[in-house]
Amino acid sequence: MKEQKWIQEGLITESLPNGMFRIRLDTDDMILGYVQERSRVVLYAYYQEIE
Repeated sequence: MKEQKWIQEGLITESLPNGMFRIRLDTDDMILGYVQERSRVVLYAYYQEIE
């Protein structure tokens, strides 16, 4: 079974020291994201809410 990939827009609200970012989605959910080394254009995110 293939992974489902979702594309959502959001705003980077905080840059964390370990190379990750705190992102607020348009749905007002907060998630963690990172940029892959090979591709500086794409931002990958862990889709779990941050309280």
